[in-house]
Amino acid sequence: MMYDGPMKSLCQKMKKVDLLAQESLKNQDWKLFSNAKDYFEKVSQGERYDDALYGLITSHILEEVKSILDVGAGEGKLAQSLLNDNFHVNCLEPSKSRSKILKEKGFFSIEKNFCDYQSSKVYDCCIVLRSIGVVSKNGSQYLLKETLEKLLGLSKIQLIIISKAIEDVTMVTDEFKSLKVFQKESWLYHHDLLTLMQKSPNLSYIHLSVERKYSSKSACIKQDFPLDPVHMVEDFLNLTAYEKEGFYFRKVNLSFPLVSVEICK
Repeated sequence: MMYDGPMKSLCQKMKKVDLLAQESLKNQDWKLFSNAKDYFEKVSQGERYDDALYGLITSHILEEVKSILDVGAGEGKLAQSLLNDNFHVNCLEPSKSRSKILKEKGFFSIEKNFCDYQSSKVYDCCIVLRSIGVVSKNGSQYLLKETLEKLLGLSKIQLIIISKAIEDVTMVTDEFKSLKVFQKESWLYHHDLLTLMQKSPNLSYIHLSVERKYSSKSACIKQDFPLDPVHMVEDFLNLTAYEKEGFYFRKVNLSFPLVSVEICK
């Protein structure tokens, strides 16, 4: 199909954003695995320092939503929180081990990669939490635009995509804002694509204050501040970290980007 004028320009912009997204996705943790299923069989979700996030998502769900598809459900932490708030939840999880855990918890779990999932069922809402990149992975390709279109087709009222958190630079003093941990930007290619698709996505943030746990101060520095001046990191940690019971804890203020699309059909 040939496009002219504004439509051609829109398609070119969409292709450019899609290519940028693919380049970024190739650098993610699961790049060495052929598909999402392989990665999540090897990596346990376990207990996370930011588990309080799950209970903060409900307030962003539209009132009329009753049924939800949790895409990339993991071990069911979000699903359990949604169930506690009286939503009807189905889970889509490619990992055999995690799907088993979901079923043991009583959830209806579909053990498939999203690219292989075909359904005539439409949910009030689809939620993708911290996994839009891996959800879009199909072999060696990242089909983000096609994934977004499929998610929209499965959602009757709302689509919610929550990205991995960034540390909130607005909550530290100016002298520490140059630390590399505060230079990371939100991964929002999906928001850009949804905008180009004329879906009017709304961007908001879930804020969460937590304490990250490390085996030692040196482990904290190695993990979070490998490229920063040691004296600045030391000064920063003197204000934001402490030792307790043989572990090292750092106070962290997180912002989770939440993209929501209200769907009119």
